[in-house]
Parts: sequence; C-alpha cells; structure tokens
Amino acid sequence: MGYPTDQDFEAAHERPAPPNYGKLAWKQCTKIPKIITLCGSSRFVDIMAVQAWELERDEGAIVMGLHLLPYWYVSPNGGLPTDHLAEHEDVAEQMDELHLRKINLAEEIFVINVEGYVGNSTQREIAYAMATRKKVRFLDETAGNQMLEKRSHIIAQQIAVFMSGRIPDVD
Repeated sequence: MGYPTDQDFEAAHERPAPPNYGKLAWKQCTKIPKIITLCGSSRFVDIMAVQAWELERDEGAIVMGLHLLPYWYVSPNGGLPTDHLAEHEDVAEQMDELHLRKINLAEEIFVINVEGYVGNSTQREIAYAMATRKKVRFLDETAGNQMLEKRSHIIAQQIAVFMSGRIPDVD
C-alpha cells in the first residue's frame, strides 16, 4: 500500500487537497515531530490556544499545555472561573504534578509571558525544565531573558532542589 495521493484525499474528503499533500504525508511518516509544552498563567489560556496552533502549524510540533474550556463548561464546584480553574476544582496539586510530567515528555517548553508576566508556578516549571535539560523559549524573548537574569538566584535554588530528587513548593 502506497502513501495517499492528492486524488485519494479529494475522494475521501470531497474537497480539494491542500497543496503538496503527498509530500506532507511522507514527511509526517518519516520524521517524529518535536514535543513542546506550553507554560504560563492560566489567565493566558486563550493566548496559549493560539500559540499552540501556530507552533503546530508553523513548526509541525506536538504541543501540550492548558485547556481552553468552552463557555458552557460548568465546574463541579459551580460556575467557570476565568482562570485558576484547578484551584476552583481543588485539583491544583495534581495538575501541577501532571504539568511537570508533560515537561518530561517534551523537548522544550514555550513560556507564554504576556507583558513579561511569569508567576511563581511558571517560574518553578522553568526551573524544572532547566533541571531536566529542556530548551526554554519565551513568547516575549526579551522579557523572558530579563526575568531569568533578575530571578537567577531563585531559579538556581529551585533547580538544585529538583536535581536532588525533590519537588520545590510553589510560593
């Protein structure tokens, strides 16, 4: 069985195939995409959704991060807060741990640092990524580098804790 052709795609989907579909299918079969974990405040989950799309579209990466829930989602604890849903549903600790596991799976993290904002949880995730030798990128690269320089002593302490096999608390 060969790789799908443009004609196969059109027949299956009854719409024109995207340009170079055959080449895309071959590329997807021969190269394992890199995995990127998005990190940042849940208040920026809408920006994370757009960034995830752009990284998947432009870099062919698999992107993991927070989930943008629809307006109709109702939390078991009532309502839908605009951010910090994990705290609202009393699962913050489990979600923080799960996010570190996502970083384990990834080759790099991409920090959504809108207007330079990096909270304590995100700082901890950056330290974890560095401790596990992951590449760290920022939406705002200049602000990200300034933050790393300004908080270098705190991040270094967190890295040391991670390297010792423990997980530092979020302040």
